[in-house]
Amino acid sequence: MANEALDEYFPASGQVRIIGEPGRYMAEAAFTATPCVIAKRQISTTLGGDDREKEGESRTSFAYYVNDGVFGSFSCVLVDKAHPGIKARLVGTPVDPTEYPSVVYGHTMDGLDRIINDVMLPELQIGDVINFINMGAYSTTVSTSFNGMPRPLMFYHCCDSSWNQLSLETTD
Repeated sequence: MANEALDEYFPASGQVRIIGEPGRYMAEAAFTATPCVIAKRQISTTLGGDDREKEGESRTSFAYYVNDGVFGSFSCVLVDKAHPGIKARLVGTPVDPTEYPSVVYGHTMDGLDRIINDVMLPELQIGDVINFINMGAYSTTVSTSFNGMPRPLMFYHCCDSSWNQLSLETTD
């Protein structure tokens, strides 16, 4: 499908040279970052201004701090200027499924260490973990120990069917 589109829109007679870099596509799904909430802050905002019906009401949002950040597994936020289309998911079932506007920060206390802004999450507690899927491309390869924070630990895992398939392939 990609080759057909390239042939149609960029014929060989043209002066355009096409270069493909499939690494991101191939590696993206291979890694899930699962940082742990190490601190949280509740923010109450009083509404006003344009929406007269809600004026004076308060809105609750949360700021979460996790044990990884943009100088670690989330370097894509700084390096690629990515606005993580990362699907943040709570691991486990929240006590209360109500979602709140939230922001997730890294642990370095640097002003740039904001992982994701304006995401709806249930209220998390210290010790909860969040899955950020599709983090395989250029995540830990450029991580640092900025501000003395250690690089993220990595744990390898796979589902039983993949493990069984790998086991069969190595015994032949």
